[in-house]
Amino acid sequence: MFWERFYNLCIKNGKKPNPLGKEIGISSGIISKWKNGSIPNGETLIVLAKFFNCSVDYLLGLEESQPQITEYNNSSVSNNLDEQQQKLIDNYNKLNDSAQKALVQYSDFMITKPENLKEPADADQMIS
Repeated sequence: MFWERFYNLCIKNGKKPNPLGKEIGISSGIISKWKNGSIPNGETLIVLAKFFNCSVDYLLGLEESQPQITEYNNSSVSNNLDEQQQKLIDNYNKLNDSAQKALVQYSDFMITKPENLKEPADADQMIS
């Protein structure tokens, strides 16, 4: 079951398993073992789940559908995200730790420039 899920997620992301593995630091030898029935260790399953934006349970075949994982997964906030906001979270979740930090630093930089900010809300509409 793991191999089927992994393979299908690779294809869904427009990649074949070996090139995708190389991209996230997994050797082709390990991927070959998966194809022959091995299951990744816990740490690798977590890396894959983050990359594919799914749960470890989904990768292992313990869940039928592929739930979308976000930082807000257990709150109603995730249901209120527009497509662009969800894409930003999905892309963030696919990045390694270093790239995630760089993205946060860039967003921090962007909000220091007044021209990048949304127009301030009317004072009447602000909640105190």
